[in-house]
Amino acid sequence: MKKLILFLFLTTLGSLAVCAGAWEVLVADAAAEPGLEFQQLSDNVNNAQGEEVNYAQIVTTGLEKEISEKYDVIWLGWNCSSDDGAFQRAGDANAIADFVEAGGILVTSATDNNGWNSDWLPAALTVLDTGDYDLELTDEGQKLFSEPNDVGPGDAVMDERYSAIDDAWTILGWGAGMEGSEAGAVQIALGKGLYLMVSIDTRNAGNTQIALPLMENMLNYAISHIQENMAVEATGKLATTWASIKDHR
Repeated sequence: MKKLILFLFLTTLGSLAVCAGAWEVLVADAAAEPGLEFQQLSDNVNNAQGEEVNYAQIVTTGLEKEISEKYDVIWLGWNCSSDDGAFQRAGDANAIADFVEAGGILVTSATDNNGWNSDWLPAALTVLDTGDYDLELTDEGQKLFSEPNDVGPGDAVMDERYSAIDDAWTILGWGAGMEGSEAGAVQIALGKGLYLMVSIDTRNAGNTQIALPLMENMLNYAISHIQENMAVEATGKLATTWASIKDHR
């Protein structure tokens, strides 16, 4: 009986840890050519994994002073990770890595190939200047494209492709007919967190509206990763509240 009571206590504690509070999302837009993710997300996606989502928006060429543990997800919008020859993330590499390693999730949409440099990422990849394309999903990418919305591999408008991808990356979706060489959705873990890069085109209202179901999936996917880590901490350390776990990621 004591073991049963303990099991129920831990289960309840884990549930409390992952189901209390609101998720905090910072959407960063490029200064020169911002996308429309913030508008679509904040207007339409106010709940993720069963909890409220709060959004903040910045338009900036530098993130280092903006990154905070209060955020669960930092979303780099259209061209915010590299924009027309201005490599914007070089000065933010350490701050971003610290955020991710502690349990935060960095999400990026499409970025310009001109001036691209992957030195700020845990492992190398190249961005190619390409036209629109469809995806071929991998087994690892099925969840991203199915929860909570069933998104087809040709539904969202994709822009640019990732190539020369280091083996440390997990491929979620190859470009159609390009398995083994060029991808449109990749991820890599660092510490407790994750870099999630999905090359959606959100340069205008039409494309962003089309991408909204996948954007909602991307946010839920990111938060589900946080929840999994929080549940482990809750049961492993007997943490008492979601906030205490989040504050000490």
